[in-house]
Amino acid sequence: MDVNHIEEIEAGGMAGLLSALQSVVATQQQQGALLNAMSAGRNLGSSSGGGGLRQHRSSSALVPNVTAGQIQDRRDRGACFACGKEGHRKIDCPNKQ
Repeated sequence: MDVNHIEEIEAGGMAGLLSALQSVVATQQQQGALLNAMSAGRNLGSSSGGGGLRQHRSSSALVPNVTAGQIQDRRDRGACFACGKEGHRKIDCPNKQ
Protein backbone atom coordinates (compact mmCIF):
# COMPACT_ATOMS: atom_id res chain seq x y z
CA MET A 1 0.00 0.00 0.00
CA ASP A 2 1.48 3.37 -0.93
CA VAL A 3 1.26 6.79 0.75
CA ASN A 4 -1.82 7.81 -1.28
CA HIS A 5 -3.78 4.85 0.04
CA ILE A 6 -2.75 5.59 3.63
CA GLU A 7 -3.83 9.22 3.24
CA GLU A 8 -7.22 8.08 1.89
CA ILE A 9 -7.73 5.87 4.94
CA GLU A 10 -6.74 8.61 7.41
CA ALA A 11 -8.92 11.23 5.70
CA GLY A 12 -12.05 9.19 5.19
CA GLY A 13 -12.33 6.64 7.97
CA MET A 14 -14.23 3.55 6.82
CA ALA A 15 -15.16 5.14 3.50
CA GLY A 16 -11.48 5.96 2.98
CA LEU A 17 -10.51 2.40 3.83
CA LEU A 18 -13.02 1.04 1.32
CA SER A 19 -11.81 3.45 -1.35
CA ALA A 20 -8.16 2.54 -0.69
CA LEU A 21 -8.92 -1.19 -0.88
CA GLN A 22 -10.81 -0.72 -4.13
CA SER A 23 -7.82 1.16 -5.56
CA VAL A 24 -5.45 -1.63 -4.52
CA VAL A 25 -7.69 -4.32 -6.02
CA ALA A 26 -8.05 -2.37 -9.28
CA THR A 27 -4.27 -1.94 -9.49
CA GLN A 28 -3.71 -5.66 -8.88
CA GLN A 29 -6.28 -6.57 -11.53
CA GLN A 30 -4.59 -4.29 -14.04
CA GLN A 31 -1.20 -5.79 -13.25
CA GLY A 32 -2.61 -9.31 -13.55
CA ALA A 33 -4.21 -8.52 -16.90
CA LEU A 34 -0.92 -7.06 -18.14
CA LEU A 35 1.03 -10.13 -17.02
CA ASN A 36 -1.50 -12.45 -18.66
CA ALA A 37 -1.27 -10.50 -21.92
CA MET A 38 2.52 -10.58 -21.83
CA SER A 39 2.53 -14.30 -21.11
CA ALA A 40 0.06 -15.03 -23.90
CA GLY A 41 2.20 -13.07 -26.34
CA ARG A 42 5.26 -15.18 -25.51
CA ASN A 43 3.48 -18.51 -25.74
CA LEU A 44 1.39 -18.15 -28.88
CA GLY A 45 3.87 -19.99 -31.09
CA SER A 46 1.94 -19.26 -34.27
CA SER A 47 -1.09 -17.38 -35.48
CA SER A 48 -2.81 -20.62 -36.44
CA GLY A 49 -3.75 -21.48 -32.87
CA GLY A 50 -1.88 -24.17 -31.03
CA GLY A 51 -3.66 -23.76 -27.72
CA GLY A 52 -1.19 -21.20 -26.43
CA LEU A 53 1.74 -23.61 -26.43
CA ARG A 54 5.03 -22.70 -27.98
CA GLN A 55 6.00 -24.71 -31.01
CA HIS A 56 9.47 -26.20 -31.25
CA ARG A 57 11.83 -25.21 -34.01
CA SER A 58 12.41 -27.76 -36.73
CA SER A 59 15.00 -30.44 -36.01
CA SER A 60 17.26 -29.13 -38.78
CA ALA A 61 17.40 -25.79 -36.97
CA LEU A 62 18.49 -27.53 -33.77
CA VAL A 63 21.05 -30.07 -34.98
CA PRO A 64 22.14 -30.94 -38.50
CA ASN A 65 22.05 -34.65 -39.44
CA VAL A 66 19.59 -35.52 -36.65
CA THR A 67 16.06 -36.51 -37.61
CA ALA A 68 12.92 -35.02 -36.14
CA GLY A 69 12.18 -38.39 -34.52
CA GLN A 70 15.58 -38.43 -32.83
CA ILE A 71 15.08 -34.88 -31.58
CA GLN A 72 11.67 -35.80 -30.16
CA ASP A 73 13.12 -38.88 -28.46
CA ARG A 74 15.91 -36.79 -26.94
CA ARG A 75 13.43 -34.12 -25.86
CA ASP A 76 11.24 -36.77 -24.19
CA ARG A 77 14.23 -38.25 -22.34
CA GLY A 78 15.73 -34.89 -21.46
CA ALA A 79 18.87 -35.83 -23.38
CA CYS A 80 21.35 -33.64 -25.23
CA PHE A 81 20.14 -32.80 -28.75
CA ALA A 82 23.69 -33.00 -30.12
CA CYS A 83 25.01 -36.33 -28.80
CA GLY A 84 21.90 -37.98 -27.36
CA LYS A 85 23.39 -38.58 -23.90
CA GLU A 86 21.57 -37.57 -20.75
CA GLY A 87 23.01 -35.26 -18.10
CA HIS A 88 23.66 -32.12 -20.11
CA ARG A 89 22.17 -29.88 -22.78
CA LYS A 90 23.37 -29.19 -26.31
CA ILE A 91 24.93 -25.89 -25.28
CA ASP A 92 27.06 -27.71 -22.65
CA CYS A 93 27.80 -30.81 -24.76
CA PRO A 94 31.36 -32.08 -24.27
CA ASN A 95 31.20 -33.74 -27.72
CA LYS A 96 30.61 -30.58 -29.76
CA GLN A 97 31.72 -30.94 -33.34
